[in-house]
Amino acid sequence: MFLPPIPPWEGVHPIIIHFPIALLLVAPVLIVLGLIYRSQARGFFYSALMLMIIGTLGAYLAVASGEATAEVAERPAELMQDMVQFNAMNAVLAEHSEMGETVRWVFTLLTLVYAGILLGPMFLKKTIPIRIIFVIQIVFLLLYGGCSLLVAQTGHLGGRLVHQYGLRAPVNPGPDVPEMKGD
Repeated sequence: MFLPPIPPWEGVHPIIIHFPIALLLVAPVLIVLGLIYRSQARGFFYSALMLMIIGTLGAYLAVASGEATAEVAERPAELMQDMVQFNAMNAVLAEHSEMGETVRWVFTLLTLVYAGILLGPMFLKKTIPIRIIFVIQIVFLLLYGGCSLLVAQTGHLGGRLVHQYGLRAPVNPGPDVPEMKGD
């Protein structure tokens, strides 16, 4: 048994990107659970904030690794010979890159806003009525849901780059695996 080789920095984007996507899309579920189970709301809300922080930091890594990957991604030979397809792929790549940066900044802002929602009353030494907290959380969830569509669209464009245009991140070749022989 062997572990697969670790890809170079330019090749880790497909590995890194899925973590922030998952964390950022699960965070609002915890907020909803906090609204449902009010006796445990604080734990759910702070857990959601932690997922947002880790997911947002992951988005920074994803953008950085994506930029490195875009520079050296392997493009199929037939794509390089068809200028229409080549230009279309470059347009999708540029839009994917731009949207990745937008997602990073939007979720940085959302994370800071949510931190303010949770920590602001503590720093101001104010108690906010439960109805106001509920309304603020619902408004935040609606905003967050809209911004989550950016994540989905960015991922869709990344999927097009791989599955429609055949772009591939560089990988380190692993050792040859001997064929399994049946008994």
